Amino acid sequence: MAPRVSALQFIASLVNSLAWPLAVVVIALVFRVQIRRLMTGQLRRLRAGPVEMEFDRLLSEVGVELVAPKTTAASAGGGGSPLIDEFADVAAFSPLAAVLDGHAAVEQALRELIAKVDPDQAGRNVGTSRLTSTALAKGLITPETAKAVEGITVMRNLAAHGRANEVAPERARDYLALVDAVLFTIRQGTGS
Repeated sequence: MAPRVSALQFIASLVNSLAWPLAVVVIALVFRVQIRRLMTGQLRRLRAGPVEMEFDRLLSEVGVELVAPKTTAASAGGGGSPLIDEFADVAAFSPLAAVLDGHAAVEQALRELIAKVDPDQAGRNVGTSRLTSTALAKGLITPETAKAVEGITVMRNLAAHGRANEVAPERARDYLALVDAVLFTIRQGTGS
């Protein structure tokens, strides 16, 4: 025989079951203006607790971090044209793909740099952040280069996790120019 549930127990159980969905609805109503702006407009600013990012400002700050002049990959010892020329067609019809390809080139350059001193470490399947910290710890790149790689990684993540149509071809070309400069500094190493 099933135990009988009183009316008060039923109401308490119902309120307990609806608490989380109701809290989500209340939060959505309170922050509806911010949510609508985030969903409809281009993401330029993101704030989560103590972390705040601005995409436009970050683009210029990463450019300032790079003290090396823009050069072609051929003059940097890479053999070939700079990424901006290599991915110009991709940037025109799929800017997000150009951003992702440019970032992949930085990851590959870090792997190759680390492989010169520690082949086992370079062969591991790790992300850009770990590759950057490994290269910095081994003295293969400068702290400024590490900050620049961090900056372009944040921009890549903002582009990758936003809407694909938010990345304009001009922005993709600007990003590729920054990636070219970062690749130059990675290939230059610490200069020692």
